[in-house]
Amino acid sequence: MPRIPVYTRKESVPGVGGNVPMNNSGLAAAKEMGNAVQGFTNEFADLVTKQAEDLRQRDIAIEKVNLSNMAREYSIEQQANYDTNANATKSVLELDDYSTQSKKQFNDNFRKAIGIENIKHPEVRIYAEELSGRIHGEFIGYTAKKQAEIRTAFTDKAIGDGVRISIESVMSGGDVNANLKYTEDMIKEFNKKGSINVDQATDATIKAQQEIVKAHLEYLAINNKKQFVQDIETGKWNHILGRESKEYQKQAKILNDEQKETDALDVVTKAHAKEGYIDYVGAVSTVLSPDFIKRHELTMNQAQNIASSLNALDKAQSQSAIDEVNQTLVPLALQRNGLNKQSDLTPAQWIKLNKVAPEYSAKLQDAIRRERDYQERANRAEARDRRAELRDIERDRKQRQTDNETTLMLSSDFVDKNLDEELATGNIGKTEYNRLKTLQKQMDPINRDSVKEALKQINTGTALKKAVKESDASQLAIWRMKYGELIKTWAVNNANDPNFDVKLTEFMESHVLSPLVTDLFMSRSEEQKQKYFNARAAAGPGRQTNQPVQNKQTYTQADLEFTAKKHNMTVDQVKQKLGIK
Repeated sequence: MPRIPVYTRKESVPGVGGNVPMNNSGLAAAKEMGNAVQGFTNEFADLVTKQAEDLRQRDIAIEKVNLSNMAREYSIEQQANYDTNANATKSVLELDDYSTQSKKQFNDNFRKAIGIENIKHPEVRIYAEELSGRIHGEFIGYTAKKQAEIRTAFTDKAIGDGVRISIESVMSGGDVNANLKYTEDMIKEFNKKGSINVDQATDATIKAQQEIVKAHLEYLAINNKKQFVQDIETGKWNHILGRESKEYQKQAKILNDEQKETDALDVVTKAHAKEGYIDYVGAVSTVLSPDFIKRHELTMNQAQNIASSLNALDKAQSQSAIDEVNQTLVPLALQRNGLNKQSDLTPAQWIKLNKVAPEYSAKLQDAIRRERDYQERANRAEARDRRAELRDIERDRKQRQTDNETTLMLSSDFVDKNLDEELATGNIGKTEYNRLKTLQKQMDPINRDSVKEALKQINTGTALKKAVKESDASQLAIWRMKYGELIKTWAVNNANDPNFDVKLTEFMESHVLSPLVTDLFMSRSEEQKQKYFNARAAAGPGRQTNQPVQNKQTYTQADLEFTAKKHNMTVDQVKQKLGIK
């Protein structure tokens, strides 16, 4: 833009001039000066107009640059979104639908993003329309390229999945021809749909068939070596394998040799099979014989390989038999502190072990015999020690029981001792118990002859019977029991009296016999009771408090039951008559 000089107006006070007359030359000068002023004014106006136009063009250029930047950013963002979402599609149909939708929305979204309807300047509006169309075309080209790549990937994956299914099928023993046909038809279908061209279809078919045939041969090499060798020797798959068929021919030769060895091994092992085992030593001799080698068309190396296999099988058979025996013997040995018996194995197991592992069998039998002899000696020694220990224990026990017998005999309350309890706890033995029981019975004052005679006078004498009416037999039994108990009570309370017998006679005469004979039973009932109470007081404290528990229970209960049975009464009725609670 040309530089416009700044004009500065200078003002001064004009002086007073005289009247100067204007001649023609003056008029000409004035006219020329007017023309000069008018030219300057026009030039200035042009400069201002040009400057305004330059500013407008600059604004338009800036708007275009901004639109270009927005278009570039929008295009990059949309392409990135398309890549992410297109790669996430699961099928060709889903990919096509998404691509169509993306291309349709691309232009509309861009126009909204830049606000194209609000652009006022026509030139900028035209530029925006062109820009929209251009980036839309670029996006369509980009998506078409990406869509083709993803469609190809889908096709490759579909073909790969189909081929993989066929490979898995033949590896499991499936029909190889059916799988080859399936793969070929599948690739043709992709070609018809336009997913791949003819050249791509041909190349994919060749590669797929090669992989399927290789998988089929791999299956045969493992599961049917004879068929593998036959297929390779006849060249059945050469048209598919091509140059690789030579490698399979080498493998077929190796497998053919191995198959010969396997067949020969099976024949010789079956020939030498026994009950439960195989005679591998005899089998080795057979397989190395010239006749066997010739009959099975073996080389010497092959025969030696078979012999090595037989030796290995022999060792394996021996170890297996040993392991089987140990599985039986070890748990039994652990139960018996490391000992085994000959009978732990059945005769059949011993026969087999002798055949397949004779050395181990001999060592095992020797070990069992040594362990048995050692255990027998140890058992005898242990038995001797145990018998000696038991003798010592029995001797100590006898001595302790003898000492306890003496202690019990000398105790002040010997008569009251519960000997049954002493026997049960082992403090005394049966012999000591019998002796002490006899002595305890002898020392019981109730067993004295004088006491027995006194009781006899009560129970069998005629004094009471005469004093009681003949018809009241129950009263007679009750009073006999009552007075018999008084005699026993007196005997217990006076057991240590040196004049025991004399005083017992006095007690009988004073409180038992005389009152009974004279007036006891002839008087009234209350007097009878009072007489009895006097006699009981003279007898002393009840003997039940001093007697052993077993004696009290036995005597009292027997008396009650005897009386109840004799007089046709119950025990409770007898207790009620006697006043016993």
